[in-house]
Amino acid sequence: MCTDGLLSRSLEHLHAALAIYDLDTHRHQAMQYAGHDPCVCMLCIGSLAERMLGHAARSQSLSDDARTLANKVDHVPTVAHAQWYAAELCQILNEPARALGLADDVLGVAIDKGISQYFAWSKMVRGWALVAQGDADRGLSEMEDGYSALRAADALFYHLPHRLGMRAQTYALAGRYREAADAIEEAIASVQRTGERWFEAELLRIKAEISLAGPTADAHSAEQSLEQAIATASRQAARLWEARARIDLAKLLATQQRASAASVLDPLRTWGSEIDLPERSSAEALRQRIDH
Repeated sequence: MCTDGLLSRSLEHLHAALAIYDLDTHRHQAMQYAGHDPCVCMLCIGSLAERMLGHAARSQSLSDDARTLANKVDHVPTVAHAQWYAAELCQILNEPARALGLADDVLGVAIDKGISQYFAWSKMVRGWALVAQGDADRGLSEMEDGYSALRAADALFYHLPHRLGMRAQTYALAGRYREAADAIEEAIASVQRTGERWFEAELLRIKAEISLAGPTADAHSAEQSLEQAIATASRQAARLWEARARIDLAKLLATQQRASAASVLDPLRTWGSEIDLPERSSAEALRQRIDH
């Protein structure tokens, strides 16, 4: 349900499952359920869902719980699975140093245990993180190694929109805007191909970023993509993606000296205190700059 964009419903199922999970009774399921413990997987997915819904503290708590439980299960691929999800979340939050360290751990398990999808995923995160830290040549090489491995892996479709979106971001960070534009179109097409909609709004925002970058910036296209991102995120109650898209749209409109720039950020002021995203503070600071 989380991958379908049904974020709140996925958490209902998570809490129902947690109520009946017993470590001693169910730990053997790690050998039956896709090679990792199902409860650890649920906690990882819950962490992702909570962050998208705008609950940063709850998200971090579930991520910590996933890694703690994985260590108790004492099953190496399960530990790697929890680390992988933590790395993915770090990538989403633009924390390259932490993402790189976690991806290194997962890569070691992938090589040792011959887990092809973990190899692909970790190489792609490493590629993004290296480029984000200024090592473009090495990072792009690792990204393409991971991309090739992803296409050859059995688990091709799992979180594919995110993987491909990360690849587009990596090319954009490296200043390779033509490749970035091609990559983001592939990522957006993968939403329809896989039915995974949890990352759809963020892909549209990334497309807008790429549209504004490079020598052939297209502000009109970027504005359209950001409006689509906001509408998509709003339907899913995905406050993280909505906040990011609204901030980017407000910045774009402000550069054009359009009167509507500040009002784009108004909805963030109406959200309840349970939405504890740092993006809210960023949006408020931007609002103050626009108003003055």
